[in-house]
Amino acid sequence: MLWCAVALVAGGLCQPLHAEPNVSRGDRPYRVGVFSENIPGLSADRLTRTIDTLDRAGVEVVRLSAKQLESDAGLDPNRIDALVLTSSPVFPGAAKDNLDRYLRAGGDMVLLGGRGFRDPVTREGGRWLNYDQLKPRLAKGRGLTPLSVFDPLAPQDWRRSASNREGASRVVAARFGRRDGLRLDLRGVDHFDTYAVRLEQSIPEGHNVLVLVARAGSGDTRQAAFELRTEAGARWIATVDLSTTWTPIVLRPTDFAYYRGGPPQARGRLDFDQSARLSFGLARDFADFEGEDHQLSFTVLGTAELDVATGQALGALDLYTELAPFQYEGAETAHSLDDSRLGLSRPLTFRGPITGTAAFAVPKAGASQRFDVLQTTGAKGQPVTAGAVVAHYDGPFAGSQWFVVGVETDGFYRQAEWETLLTRVVQRMASESWIDEARRDNPFSDADRMRSMIGVTHAGAKYHHTDRDVLNEGALQVQTLGARTLKLWMPRPHQMYLFNHDWPDE
Repeated sequence: MLWCAVALVAGGLCQPLHAEPNVSRGDRPYRVGVFSENIPGLSADRLTRTIDTLDRAGVEVVRLSAKQLESDAGLDPNRIDALVLTSSPVFPGAAKDNLDRYLRAGGDMVLLGGRGFRDPVTREGGRWLNYDQLKPRLAKGRGLTPLSVFDPLAPQDWRRSASNREGASRVVAARFGRRDGLRLDLRGVDHFDTYAVRLEQSIPEGHNVLVLVARAGSGDTRQAAFELRTEAGARWIATVDLSTTWTPIVLRPTDFAYYRGGPPQARGRLDFDQSARLSFGLARDFADFEGEDHQLSFTVLGTAELDVATGQALGALDLYTELAPFQYEGAETAHSLDDSRLGLSRPLTFRGPITGTAAFAVPKAGASQRFDVLQTTGAKGQPVTAGAVVAHYDGPFAGSQWFVVGVETDGFYRQAEWETLLTRVVQRMASESWIDEARRDNPFSDADRMRSMIGVTHAGAKYHHTDRDVLNEGALQVQTLGARTLKLWMPRPHQMYLFNHDWPDE
């Protein structure tokens, strides 16, 4: 099979030269775009074999560059029916918004090789770099916007909050080499001792990394707590590791955990540009330290916007509600599920040890359905889904089908059984039968079916309304609600169902 060396038009598609495709969607060929770029981490062998397999199956295949993934014309659902990422953890971060748009327009997707979008990359000076490779550059302050609290530096603006209000803690301005910074002398720390300051200027919109350089006065201070409070009052805290030498710290929104405060809509995610105040110090709930007296020194460099900073660049796709790494060393490690929807007379059995991540979305009620098509065995002998199709028949991704395979081992993708499985799944994607089946299986269309699927946990009652035993009183309430499924906690019934019962001691 021969492939053209250059695109026919600027930003256009590279047209393959092969036999007439016979897999179609409606009255036109089903066209699959395979991401093909010389990026570290992308398996060249798996890429070539995937293209050959799809071509032999009668699918029209085109290669897509990173620039094409980033452009509306290159990743157009009217021209590309499905996007295939053969090494899905590696993905150009600048294309994440365009891919989201493509999937919301009904484009299909095939992800192979582990947890997708785990290691987004960006082009820097002609090289592809991931987040870890960019950290040294960030620590030197290149391309950062300084935070307003260091321009000018004003220790008197920092306000202390401590469980030991009588302690002689203080914050002072200090000079560290060529950099201005602050030194926190914390004395008599009991539970927490922090200093906070209001940001006079907002962090620029879209900035998603915050960089500081910090140092501890002794080895007793192993960690510190860094907090951002938003305009809405939500408090987010990140734990930072410290040492007695200057340590660069790069924080992303995903490194912060919600603590408290703010309206419900402010608790789902942290946007740095919504930050109104920051604080730094010690808090035993978040930091590891010994003793009562500590010294923290830090220099805040600022913030920046990076394509790779989110870690999981496409978290909005919600692919990874379940995360279950697997590793199995047996001779027969995986098999397709014996399912008539794939047109298989028997399951396909795969050979050799494999590793990977079973990471798939829980279907959204009334919007999507998941079909498990590949199963393996976990380290403890439990069944693990290693491959599944998520078909969206409604919701924001309506019409989009995602085939996700978490196997990382290259040898798995060299087996003839894998070629058969890939071919069958993609052929069904072309016919949109996954969508049709998901729509028919929508449990919310059948109230009786829902009553047997969705139930209520009845345990630990704190009150009762009648003199009836609380176990049956609660069960009656659940039945009145309409559910027919009940979850009970029976190991300690005298604690879980206290009212109006005479439980035996044993």
